[in-house]
Amino acid sequence: RTDYTWQPAGILINELRKAGFREKSETKALPGDVGVFWLAKRGLAQHVAILLPENRMLHAFQKIGKTVEHEMDVRWTRRLCAVYAFPEVEDTWQP
Repeated sequence: RTDYTWQPAGILINELRKAGFREKSETKALPGDVGVFWLAKRGLAQHVAILLPENRMLHAFQKIGKTVEHEMDVRWTRRLCAVYAFPEVEDTWQP
């Protein structure tokens, strides 16, 4: 799907749940988990990224039309509204 931009909060979250993703606490986020972010209106889930080691993230950046990896800085951290683990993936990552 590509129609998530500017959708109401429940649509993206519901799609993750239907696909079997497990919601988890932001404090228990691990590399490989999916971070869900708000972009324009606080609390509206509009964007996802794969969380990476060393406080980094991988996501599609529409303005430049590419997938990018960068630091999950304070701007992104404060926009994080949920974390999900992939279905059937154990929380076994070790630094």
